[in-house]
Amino acid sequence: MRKKINDTLKELLKHSPYTFGGAAIGLLCMILFNKIFPDSGHGLFKVFHPGHIILSAWATTLLFKSKTFRASFWKVFLAGYIGSIGIATLSDSVIPFMGEEVMGISVPVHGHEHHQEGSGQDAHQNAHNEHEHNIAEKSRNHSEDADHSAHTEHNHKSKGVHIGFIEEPLLVNGSAIFGIILGFLSHSASRIPHFVHVLISIWASTAHIMMNTAKELTLLNYGGILIVLFAAVLVPCCLSDIIFPTLAAKYTGKDPSELSHHHH
Repeated sequence: MRKKINDTLKELLKHSPYTFGGAAIGLLCMILFNKIFPDSGHGLFKVFHPGHIILSAWATTLLFKSKTFRASFWKVFLAGYIGSIGIATLSDSVIPFMGEEVMGISVPVHGHEHHQEGSGQDAHQNAHNEHEHNIAEKSRNHSEDADHSAHTEHNHKSKGVHIGFIEEPLLVNGSAIFGIILGFLSHSASRIPHFVHVLISIWASTAHIMMNTAKELTLLNYGGILIVLFAAVLVPCCLSDIIFPTLAAKYTGKDPSELSHHHH
């Protein structure tokens, strides 16, 4: 196992320049989309997260199908499902959310909790006051403030880690099943370039950050986001290249290094 970890780390170091380049592109796209389409994070996440899951399910299923001849259909299916849903959720949602919390760029949760804990009358009064406030803003023609308020409210509802297979079960689970089917139908490794797979993963992580960003970002924030995007690809890749080949090796008796599949 120690040799496998060392070999994987060496391999990941070779991929680091591509991953860093992908993270930089993801950050640039985030800046541009936030300027042009400030509320596009959720829509982008619903595109790139399922896309990442399809590619991950495809690669993991193909690995187990082609290397573990003694594994049953359901074991291969389960490996493809967990290998895609689990790794993609960690990469696209969990690690970005952890970064958002550490950097303090997520929407504050205390106001939302106070609103939920109040009485029905207080909630109604708050809603009424907010409505009157919005009318007053419009009467003063403060369009920029109104747009900022709408953007903040959108992000306010999006607070938290987004677990795709729970929030969008048909879309995300369907994507995993589609990727598994591709894995069963394929006879050789996917020809999709590694850099393309990295970009899709990073764009999904970027979209998650866009959904939860609650304030104007500073240069320091952008530097932190670059590190988060880099880790969001590298850490799950490391885990998948250690855990899944090792599990596959139990069915084949081969060295796990022969079964590595750097698909992230």
